Amino acid sequence: MDSKARSPIGCPSRPASSCCCCTPTASARHDAGGSFYPLGDRADLLKEPDADRALQGLREDLVRHAAGPLHDDAAMLLLRYHGHVKGKSVPIE
Repeated sequence: MDSKARSPIGCPSRPASSCCCCTPTASARHDAGGSFYPLGDRADLLKEPDADRALQGLREDLVRHAAGPLHDDAAMLLLRYHGHVKGKSVPIE
């Protein structure tokens, strides 16, 4: 294992919370002026109830920011916590 291994990150774990994970290729995209993609400022795009449409909206915004298609890999994963159901996954006391 690499001695510079990264530590795990935490994600919110209350119902209706989301966590967006993306590769640096996505978050470090520049516009014509050299500004990085403001991922944190675009979090509202992820409020779309349908996860696929939310990520598609984020991707389209990223392409607009870069003024063109993404020429390399850019991976995004949207995790949503909907809560536990009694008897499923983790017992509720």
